[in-house]
Formats: sequence, structure tokens, C-alpha cells
Amino acid sequence: MIGRLCDVKWIQAHFLFQIAAALEGIASLLLALATKNVYLVLYFILYGCTDGAMGSAMCVAVMFCFKGAKRVRGFGLFQSITNIVSAFGPALGGTSDSLYLVSLRGRP
Repeated sequence: MIGRLCDVKWIQAHFLFQIAAALEGIASLLLALATKNVYLVLYFILYGCTDGAMGSAMCVAVMFCFKGAKRVRGFGLFQSITNIVSAFGPALGGTSDSLYLVSLRGRP
């Protein structure tokens, strides 16, 4: 659906990305108010839809930044960077957290 919206000439992909990011942020802020399981289910449905919309819109936006043969290289570079960050980010975050907690030993 997001891909079809990006095909419309007067809708730009980065606007769809911004709308999806705003909805995801608002939903995350309202998550603290969820007191029933139904609200959690609705949150995860909204989060999944907006996260998918952000991913699709970002891919389309990156592809339209380049022309011709550079489009393939640009999209490949974007995906490579995204995958490297996704693969190593949690491990680096956990390592830095562990090092920080070890440095706090002995402190009140």
C-alpha cells in the first residue's frame, strides 16, 4: 500500500516516512497508558504497520535519490549500512552497558 502511495506524483516518500514516524512516536508515548491487553494488541498492530510503512517509504526515497546505474549502488549501500547497524548494534549496546555497569561497582 505504501509503495502505491509513493507512485502518486504529488505524494513524496519522505512525507510518508515522517507521518509514519510521528504516528509511531505518538503510539509509543501513549503505550504507558495501556492498562488492558486489548490496548497492547492495538499498539503492536499500529507499531507494526507504521514500522513497515517507514521501511517501505525509506527504500523508495533512497531509490529516487539516484539515477540510472547509481540507483542500484545507492540502494545496495543503504541496505548494507542498515544491515550492519542492525546486526552489530545490539551487541555493541550490550557491551557498552556491561562495561558501564562494571565501572559502577564499588560506588553507592
